[in-house]
Amino acid sequence: MDLNKWDLPTLIKNQDHLNVLRYIRVFELREPALVVKHGQAWLGPDLSKSGGVNQIVRQTALEQIAFGALDVKQPKLAELCLDRLKKEGISSDSIRFRRLLARCLEASGDQKGAELIYTDLTQDSETPANLSALKRLYALEKAQPNNEVAAQEALVKYISKHPTDSSAWYEL
Repeated sequence: MDLNKWDLPTLIKNQDHLNVLRYIRVFELREPALVVKHGQAWLGPDLSKSGGVNQIVRQTALEQIAFGALDVKQPKLAELCLDRLKKEGISSDSIRFRRLLARCLEASGDQKGAELIYTDLTQDSETPANLSALKRLYALEKAQPNNEVAAQEALVKYISKHPTDSSAWYEL
């Protein structure tokens, strides 16, 4: 399907749940409520339906739903996505899984657990997950009261690896 020929309101109106998720992902929209709504409409409230697609498409959607669920304060749904991903063969040692697990830990208030995972991810090679982990470490430091120095150090470390991030420079 060529998503450029469609618009989001039409996909929503037609209840084309899978393509709503694809559209949001392809155009990098921040629509967590729509992701959760259409993800559950497509895969069922317990996310147990196959969705009639291959495993990679389903796993990508589960990851997208998990991040959306975290954004709309539904950590139980995000944890369910993690469980479904494990059942589908995603290793709990994979970067993808650990990054999502760390976000779930953050949402549940386990900052130390999330920090351990993010720190471990930064030890891996120069991957996008590494940069994401550095940015999340900064966010964790910034969220703690009276922790400006540690937050600034985390931000400097992130900028040293990703010097073109203008929003990070602005924060500094």
